[in-house]
Amino acid sequence: MKPASKKIGGYEGTAHKKAKFLEAYSEGISIQAAAGIAGCCKQSIYAWQANDLEFAAQMELRRGAVELELIRKIRAGEKSWQAAAWMLSRKWPSLYGDRAPDPSQMTEEEIERFLSLIPKQLLEKVGAAPEHKGPASTDH
Repeated sequence: MKPASKKIGGYEGTAHKKAKFLEAYSEGISIQAAAGIAGCCKQSIYAWQANDLEFAAQMELRRGAVELELIRKIRAGEKSWQAAAWMLSRKWPSLYGDRAPDPSQMTEEEIERFLSLIPKQLLEKVGAAPEHKGPASTDH
């Protein structure tokens, strides 16, 4: 049985909104969506996060739990692992999204592996391209 929500001046108290937010956020939805479910705006969430270390820690704990659950689905090879991979790439694009590799940050082995993915035919065309010698001669 859930405890009755405490209302202050017709509004639900902050502690209750925080709890509702964390419960929704635990499902992997966005901060904005979870804030809406809790009956507040995302700016309130960011303010609470900045001013309440326990709340900030709970947010990070839940975010990490969602990320871990998605990674476990991928590793287990569940039928829905593609959906989990898609969700990871959308929720945390800087970590899991499609992005071109930065050669300056790659090891020699990573560069070799990357180059091995380029079709041999393409490399041959690039390597076999004739040198450009300027405009074609119009002398006959």
